[in-house]
Amino acid sequence: MNRRVAYQDSLEDRIAAGMEVMRVALDQRAPSLALAAAREAARSALLVPGQQPMSPARLRPGTREMSLLRDVATATPQRIDGRAAERQALVSAALEVLEQLFPKPPARKWTRFETQGPPP
Repeated sequence: MNRRVAYQDSLEDRIAAGMEVMRVALDQRAPSLALAAAREAARSALLVPGQQPMSPARLRPGTREMSLLRDVATATPQRIDGRAAERQALVSAALEVLEQLFPKPPARKWTRFETQGPPP
């Protein structure tokens, strides 16, 4: 198995998991968890251009998306401690950028055979 492909899948899985945790944390009003998930997803997203030759154009150095992800990846809870509005805005902006760069794959429709197994 090609290690680069396996690592790339792992990065995309980490990004998807981070986005899901961010959504839940924002819904549950858990700002610390949302920020931690945003940081991990941003860090993984910043590694994608080095691992994937055809990475999204918005992840090229110097773009606004890249700058935002870099800010999120380096944000410490202490830096924005006591500033709930800023933390929420940062997490929401990161989630929006990540959803644009790494869209959720369309839901797969399962057939009866796949969900119930082969007939007896």
